[in-house]
Amino acid sequence: MLSEGEPDGSVPPPIDTLARQAPRIRLVGQVTFTAAGDATAIRETLAIHAPWPLRRFVAAEAERAHTRMFAAMATLFTTGAEL
Repeated sequence: MLSEGEPDGSVPPPIDTLARQAPRIRLVGQVTFTAAGDATAIRETLAIHAPWPLRRFVAAEAERAHTRMFAAMATLFTTGAEL
């Protein structure tokens, strides 16, 4: 996904995330920003820690939620519209 870069041409520092949910579910993530011409490339990495029987479900839900989140961000960054 590409968005407008910072006004001074720099990119923001990485953002580390941690989400906890019962039972013993943790999502540890990092969002990084890289200059890509006149825009900024945004990349998210996510590690999922969950009990074995829940891993596939947790991964699918995380992917679905984060896909929607980044699509909404792209709309916001490209149109300036509020969500």
